[in-house]
Amino acid sequence: MSLYPTQRRCFIICLLVILSNFSFTKPAPDSTTMILSSLNTSQKTSLYQLAVLQQSGADAEAQRFWSQHQSSYPSMSNNLRDAILKEIFQHAKIIYVHSENAAVREWLQTQTLINWITYLAIMVAILAIIRLIYVYWNPIILFLIKQFRPLFRILFSTILLTYELLLAGITCVIAGTHIPDIAISTVIVHIGIFIAWGQLTALFTSEYLLADYFKVVRNIIRYNQKERIFTTLFFPVIITSALLLYVINKLPYNNWYYYELVMTTLLAIYSLPFVRWIEPRLSFVLLAFNRAVSENKRRIAHYTALLFFLWSIAMLFPDDYFPIYRTTISALLMLGLLITSLKEKNDSRPGCYIYLQVVTLTMLCCLLLASRHITSPNPLWLNLTGCTLFLVIKYWEIPTLFKHWQWNKNNAWWGLLGMAALLWLISKCIQYFICHY
Repeated sequence: MSLYPTQRRCFIICLLVILSNFSFTKPAPDSTTMILSSLNTSQKTSLYQLAVLQQSGADAEAQRFWSQHQSSYPSMSNNLRDAILKEIFQHAKIIYVHSENAAVREWLQTQTLINWITYLAIMVAILAIIRLIYVYWNPIILFLIKQFRPLFRILFSTILLTYELLLAGITCVIAGTHIPDIAISTVIVHIGIFIAWGQLTALFTSEYLLADYFKVVRNIIRYNQKERIFTTLFFPVIITSALLLYVINKLPYNNWYYYELVMTTLLAIYSLPFVRWIEPRLSFVLLAFNRAVSENKRRIAHYTALLFFLWSIAMLFPDDYFPIYRTTISALLMLGLLITSLKEKNDSRPGCYIYLQVVTLTMLCCLLLASRHITSPNPLWLNLTGCTLFLVIKYWEIPTLFKHWQWNKNNAWWGLLGMAALLWLISKCIQYFICHY
């Protein structure tokens, strides 16, 4: 098909117009990004401050701020400036770095101190309340029974009152998990757990006063009545552990309850008949040549030997398994070893004492060397503390083995000076141990 000259010219003109439109609508390089990359940190900071002023509606203040800093951007138009401000405000990331003497650093340190004081107040309050309940529980109960005996005879019985107190303890546990203040919540939860545990023990021992079922529990442990230990201790501990699991489910950020769950689990293990049978055989390692010891120390030696057995089992697992269990076992084992290694007043046989110290020191060294292979630093520092305490205790105890030596006010200051030198030497040994092992 042939076109006339006039038609041909019109066709060429239309084609040029279409091509020019395509060239003008084609996306140009992002000038906003290019300008942003060319700005320094001070210019970006000023633009972000201007964007904040505009977004907050302070137009007069934004105009005044721009007038003061416009000289830093001589080639930037208002439209381009607004586009850059929008880009900066949407995608900026603020990084706050406080100086060494900044107020926020002091605030963080103060907050840490406040947290430690709060935890100390919680512990003191729990111990004081538990002790007060132990001291005044029986008089209060007997006074109430005496004053309201006719009413109690009609409405309550001893068993029914125990169930009511058990329900009150469980209610305290449940209500304590919904209190936002951590101090009040921890105190109420522990009071509820203590009451619930006591009433469960009362139900399983059939003794409904605190002093009475404490006496029953003490007697069955002293005479190692395996079946009664299982029935009177195992089931209350298991139910108490279930309450702790409920609290952990509601308050997973509070590590305190994890340690207490480990404690109740250990009590449940101790109350098993098989464990009660194997305890004296395990403790033979500690008391092989020292059989004439007090009943309390013998019982602690039993528990310590079993703890060492449980700790050995825990070390078979990878170090990221049960970290709180390992820490609790290590702390209790260290405490049991320190108590067991103490000198008996009526034991004058040096061979038994030396054997016990060698066994104790060997176990402490095992704990220390094993803690080097655990990722968490808690067992390491805990065992270093245990070894330090052992050396300090022996420093004061070994001189008293001699008949004509006794610490008194005349030589105690020399002893303190020697202990200072011992602690300095221990610190150097710990430093060498950390650096080379």
